[in-house]
Amino acid sequence: MKTFFYILTLFIISIVPSIQTVSAELKNCETLSWYEKYTCQSTNHCKKYKPEKVSYRVEKFETPDTLKVGENIFEKAQFRYRENQNWIYACSIMMIQQNTLNLIKQKLIKIDKTWSTSSKMQRKIELQLNKLKNLWKNKNCKNINKKSIYAKKEVLTESMYQFCQYRFYLEYMKDYYADINNVLEKSPSELEVQTYWITYIAREHARKQQEILEESDHAQLVFNLAFESYIWYESNLWIHILLELIKEDLIVYREKLHKAISPISQVVYKINNAMSIH
Repeated sequence: MKTFFYILTLFIISIVPSIQTVSAELKNCETLSWYEKYTCQSTNHCKKYKPEKVSYRVEKFETPDTLKVGENIFEKAQFRYRENQNWIYACSIMMIQQNTLNLIKQKLIKIDKTWSTSSKMQRKIELQLNKLKNLWKNKNCKNINKKSIYAKKEVLTESMYQFCQYRFYLEYMKDYYADINNVLEKSPSELEVQTYWITYIAREHARKQQEILEESDHAQLVFNLAFESYIWYESNLWIHILLELIKEDLIVYREKLHKAISPISQVVYKINNAMSIH
């Protein structure tokens, strides 16, 4: 398993473009500027990771014409990216939960009036399936596979596509904050009546650039950890449910054993009492 994660990490690092470098296939995009450059880069490079089907209809990053004056584009991009990734994982988790529960319900739990474990687990499974159904109604989950209990490949593809676009969007924000108006995040009318020291502007510019670089590194780290955690969850979900089944079975067995042994213990006790009287 460690070897798999090591290979996965190398794979991710090898296919994610560095925020400080531009690959040869993207040189044509260098003639463009700002948002057009981002669109060109993300389209040309990230298309190789674009999934055929998506489990969640993600929200796109802000375009220059949708931004309000003085709005913090960096914070909005962070929020949008994290929401997209969160729901890609959430939709996939709900899918494998439902499919795993249905599989166990069909294959392992036999509806039998003489086996009380079946009815108890049946109620629990049905309750959980209803919860998942209600959650789906309120979320934007798409193309739900109703059979597979594994979705590692789909999750990796979708999250990788979002991650690739986000890294290029961070590149766009570096250019965006090269403009003094955007660095200060003030409206034009405010800039006309306020005076800023050149050292303050330079400091704010450096701070923005550093925030973007740190966010790039942070996004890479979280991407790896999130996918690794998902693999462990997916691999162990059905085991967890089966253990719950065994637990319920043992509880029933204990109750029946207690009912069976209790009368025997009383008989022995009564015999001892009878013998002591004589």
